[in-house]
Amino acid sequence: MGRQSTNKLRVRRASRAPGKISAKIVDINGDSALARGIRVLRAFRIGDSVLTNTELAKRTNLPKPTISRILTSLTELSCINYIEHLEAYKLGGALIAMGHVASTNLGLVQVARPLMAKLAEEIGLAVGVSMLEKDRMVWIEACQGSARVALQMRVGTRLPLFSTAMGRASLAAMSPEKRARMIDRYGSQDAEERKHNERTIERAVAEINKSGFCTVLGDWDPNVNGLAAPLITSDGDFVLDCGGPAYLLPANRMYEEIGPQLAKIARKIRESSGMPL
Repeated sequence: MGRQSTNKLRVRRASRAPGKISAKIVDINGDSALARGIRVLRAFRIGDSVLTNTELAKRTNLPKPTISRILTSLTELSCINYIEHLEAYKLGGALIAMGHVASTNLGLVQVARPLMAKLAEEIGLAVGVSMLEKDRMVWIEACQGSARVALQMRVGTRLPLFSTAMGRASLAAMSPEKRARMIDRYGSQDAEERKHNERTIERAVAEINKSGFCTVLGDWDPNVNGLAAPLITSDGDFVLDCGGPAYLLPANRMYEEIGPQLAKIARKIRESSGMPL
């Protein structure tokens, strides 16, 4: 092979270097086709049966012509289905299949589900596993309690990071350096609110160090209380959480009954995954 051919080969290999590919993938501001496609898919939320081109453009802040091109590609990949009589789009079978594979391969869920279901039945409230997704916590598994008026957890639902027990538990489990970066990136720019966030997270760290779980009393919603325990496993970093109306989940019940059970389940799951306690 001549020198010129060798140089061309090096250029082609360099263009496929992992570092350069990663730079394009993580650019979520719309500079890559992949990033824009993911933004469109993430625009669908719980309860959205279909979305129109206009609705997707509004949610993603992308121009309609760009949305149309992305939807064409996603439809060809079966990630999106076009519903002709509604002139709208819904998530396609390829995504459902990928989600099923991801859930099935997540050993954490297989271990946690029966333990969560037993606790949910005993206390009558929903118990879930959530994980961090940028500035939100998203439920990846949920077991509903028997109380008719209890908070209903749905897989895929996203909740705030700083005002919920699950969010604070996730932040509390981070290193101080990573936690500070999260506050800088996703927290309020208001000085007083930043101090409030820092104080509540410090309190969560103290609660978790003492009891294995942290609590939130009406911070996210005045009528809703919640508690959560970090769940660091070989599958990744998650949170085991429980929430419900304040009158069904008063502070004394959280600290004396449910919190210790939640922490115990978290320890069992960590142990089963081979993580140190």
